[in-house]
Amino acid sequence: MIRRAEIAGRLTKYNVALLAITILAFLLRLFHLGKESLWGDEVFSFERAAVGVEWIAHLAAVGDVHPPLYYYILHFWMKLFGTSEFALRFPSLIFGVLAIPMIYLLGRRLFNEEVGLISALFLAISPFNVEYSQELRMYSLILFLALLSMYFFVRFLEQDSRAVSVGYVLSTALMLYADSFGLFVLVAQNLFVAGLLLRSSQRRSLLKQWIPIQAIIVIIFAPWISVLSHQASSAESIVSISYANPITLLLNLAAGRLGTYYPTVALLILFLGLAVFSVFTYRKAAKKAFRGYTWEDRKNLATVCLLFVWFFSVFGLPLLLLALVSKTFTIARYVIVASAPLFLLAAKGIRNINYNYAKLAVIAVIVLLSAANLQVYYATTQYDTTADAVNFVNENAKSGDLVICFGNSLVFLYYSLKIRPDLTVEVFPTNYSKTLDEYMKDLAADTNGYTRVWVVHSLYEPRDALTTAFFDHFERSYNLVSESLLLPSSPEVYLYVQRV
Repeated sequence: MIRRAEIAGRLTKYNVALLAITILAFLLRLFHLGKESLWGDEVFSFERAAVGVEWIAHLAAVGDVHPPLYYYILHFWMKLFGTSEFALRFPSLIFGVLAIPMIYLLGRRLFNEEVGLISALFLAISPFNVEYSQELRMYSLILFLALLSMYFFVRFLEQDSRAVSVGYVLSTALMLYADSFGLFVLVAQNLFVAGLLLRSSQRRSLLKQWIPIQAIIVIIFAPWISVLSHQASSAESIVSISYANPITLLLNLAAGRLGTYYPTVALLILFLGLAVFSVFTYRKAAKKAFRGYTWEDRKNLATVCLLFVWFFSVFGLPLLLLALVSKTFTIARYVIVASAPLFLLAAKGIRNINYNYAKLAVIAVIVLLSAANLQVYYATTQYDTTADAVNFVNENAKSGDLVICFGNSLVFLYYSLKIRPDLTVEVFPTNYSKTLDEYMKDLAADTNGYTRVWVVHSLYEPRDALTTAFFDHFERSYNLVSESLLLPSSPEVYLYVQRV
């Protein structure tokens, strides 16, 4: 029987605080989880996961830039919990929440409980991480697995054991199969090991342990190495400088996609300043506030260096690739893994402040600025609310009506499955492979015999020749009797009735 004293010993103030922070992270990621419609990349994830399990790896290899682990997880999740927006996004929420105790454990092992707890708080309230914990993609998964890999890596450096080595190999291999960007985390680990070997000849025994472990990881990942070059060549083409420049990436890591919104810039300055401050420590012997700070001792300084190596490997190496090649995949969401070392460094910087009230004041400012950014994120519609347009049609259409979804075909194909079965649905993509005349003949044939036609048109489609011809067809033969713009970001919904 477990005694009350034993329970109290386990429930330290740090454990209670971590539980509260984890619950907060869950609630922040749960809020509005299924509010918005899926967007193109999310539907792409759904389609990749909806195929037979034997096809997932093949499709990821020939038509994607990501390894297949996330699609396998989503495939079996869909079978259990369905395909609503809420259900499909929930695995991302789970991994986003699991990252909270994981960064705490890593921060505690690197420094102490205080650093672990502060970094967990920063990750929990980070608008950038909240956003990608609500997206039907693999970004929260790669963050969680990177933290898990780095945790076992640190334990391996401290004291190797078979269990730790197995944990490191498995977590790192899963990280690589979750997203190819995990390679940069592996590079960071190898760079740090190389630095340890150069600093001390007594670390030579580490090399004998390290090389076999890396060889095993390469063997596990070998089936996917052959497709990496193909994935790199098919990655998103030349990235606009607005997505790839360092300031934009740092703003995203600090506070999310909010541009130069004041709290975003303020958070960036705070995090970077605290990260720099992490290399100092306070010596009580000094009387003056700032004169009391000096360089960290060698042990802690090496730990801080590990975080800087991790950050710059994930953040800086892709930018270096951008300077060397004409194509890269350095978009903010891909460097989400760099947010973890940034928050750990900032937490260490706060730990180095010797005055408790000053610590609390800095943390309070970061919490308030993050809350301001979160409020903007929740209040801003990120994507088309196609679901609202489909619901509007379902509520107002008559049995036998024709519904044409024109524009964002990838999204409309998903939502066409949710249109009433007594309605006929046609999806017309704007990237149609036929000529304009052939396209319009098909449209005339599909609308022939229908007296009532609903048109759901994406607002993001340009008014080009195809779009103009599309609506000209209805203006010649139909009367527009209803036009609805449900929300500023919703697709346009038209009801045409054939002229008598």
